[in-house]
Amino acid sequence: MRFKRFEDMPVWRAARKLASNIAEGYERETTSDFLRFLSYAKESAGELRSQLYVAFDIGYIKEEDFRDFSRSCISISIQLTRFMQYLEVSQP
Repeated sequence: MRFKRFEDMPVWRAARKLASNIAEGYERETTSDFLRFLSYAKESAGELRSQLYVAFDIGYIKEEDFRDFSRSCISISIQLTRFMQYLEVSQP
């Protein structure tokens, strides 16, 4: 599997989706819309973790980088979950 550009790799696309969903949700009018897009971002974090496994398995990233990126993805997912819980409780 060869990619012409780094930006074409599925792992990169998943990372962009994660950030884009947070940004798009933030611009929405309601908290419920924001929560929906945060949920999409959390799904993208899971997709990103999956793509990291693929990138590691085919030799695109080193084991140390894989571990660091995976830990970051898990941390992001946990932070998104906690933020969503906070917003749900704070919602009028």
